[in-house]
Amino acid sequence: MDDCVLCPPLRFRLNAMADLPGESSVLAADDEFFLMPDLAPLVEGHVLLVASGHVQCAGAFGRRQWSTAWQWRHRVGRVFQAAYGSSDLLLFEHGPATPQGGGACVDHAHWHLIPARH
Repeated sequence: MDDCVLCPPLRFRLNAMADLPGESSVLAADDEFFLMPDLAPLVEGHVLLVASGHVQCAGAFGRRQWSTAWQWRHRVGRVFQAAYGSSDLLLFEHGPATPQGGGACVDHAHWHLIPARH
């Protein structure tokens, strides 16, 4: 989509506006998703799992995307285990916006993955 900030050509426009690295900030990727640090992290380690193609929200994932997304969730959990001593994490998606303006500010599937510390 031409006006989506998580799709080309605008994919890293917000990074540039915040004077942060763009494509080089991608930590890992496959055909379905890419992982990058959140631009405004809630805590250390806060990352985003972003659908590579335009999908409005995780509710629109097909079976293959769900399987791949869960593999990513467990992969990030292993990284959190090594970095923070626990694979526990908070995963959330705030969902697409409504025509009245409620919901997410970005209508593109992306999960927030945040290390849960005990």
